[in-house]
Amino acid sequence: MLSNGPAAPTQTPLSGLEGGHRYSFLKDEQYWREFDHQNVQTVYVVRIKPRETVVADQFSSDYFEIIDFLPGDEAAQTREEWEQRRKEQVSHPPVTGSLYRTRQFPDNRSMTGVMCDYQEHSGSGK
Repeated sequence: MLSNGPAAPTQTPLSGLEGGHRYSFLKDEQYWREFDHQNVQTVYVVRIKPRETVVADQFSSDYFEIIDFLPGDEAAQTREEWEQRRKEQVSHPPVTGSLYRTRQFPDNRSMTGVMCDYQEHSGSGK
């Protein structure tokens, strides 16, 4: 029989994204950024190894050669960029599809990627 007693407290999925939660898993330290709930982590540029190299590996899992990397705080958009995009979306909402951005760094490296915080806009005004 079910009881109508006090409900157990529940944790919403967002509560795990609040407050800059930091953790280490498969890579170095990662964290959930508080203002936009994005997971900030090192970004790797890899080259796929030849099939022969992969299957010669003891576990057949040596797939990639890391050729460059960028710390997450350098790869992620800044709070100022995030706020500017939201101001622009008020007058020009994004169209359906992927949004790309390129970041140029002082040492002339650049990185282009799909932005993770893309929101679809139906254009219906609802």
